[in-house]
Amino acid sequence: MRRRIALFHTRYSLTLVLLAFILVTIVGCDNNEEPRSNSQVINSVSVPVSADNKGNKNDLERVPLFHLGMDIEEVRAVLEENNIEVINEIENTGDSDTWDWGNKSIWTEGISFTFDQDYILYDLEFNNEEPTLEGIKVGDDLDLLLNKYGNHFKLYGPEELMNMWIIDENQDKKAEIYEYRMDDHYFRAFVVDDKIVSWNISKYKLGTNSPVTEDYSED
Repeated sequence: MRRRIALFHTRYSLTLVLLAFILVTIVGCDNNEEPRSNSQVINSVSVPVSADNKGNKNDLERVPLFHLGMDIEEVRAVLEENNIEVINEIENTGDSDTWDWGNKSIWTEGISFTFDQDYILYDLEFNNEEPTLEGIKVGDDLDLLLNKYGNHFKLYGPEELMNMWIIDENQDKKAEIYEYRMDDHYFRAFVVDDKIVSWNISKYKLGTNSPVTEDYSED
């Protein structure tokens, strides 16, 4: 009986020591937490969504940390809460006659946010490894994009992209943007030499502040 009691106390003491070690380790990690990349943060909370009433998979709901329509302070708060570093912020203060005059952008590593004049988020762009709901990501081939999203899109070629100041006139590679209507927003893939270099979701048609109106299924 005494031996059993001694063994019990020994095991109990070892358990307390182990718990104390785990607690110290956790506290130490919290106090020295390294900034997480956007892909780590987003992937940790991404969830599947159902198809909309048109049968389209809604990429907008693939990123629950952020959604179109958030104001800039809400976005800042989420970035801070998730320890995501802001690399740069810019505001278009050039020509007051342009449609995007007064719009503001926030850049982080792998994702950028663009806000309208009222500081409401209308565009999210990803150039990290975060996949779309259909599994498309940066580095994938154009053929895979077309296979997953189909052939009902608006294609912007190099000349249009130069006119919109999206690419430089000295661009020596084939640059294109494929724009799909996804119910209440647009999904776009930026493709260079048949490789996806970024993708985004936007409230507006490319190069405008025009909301969703086109039906590309008719094209």
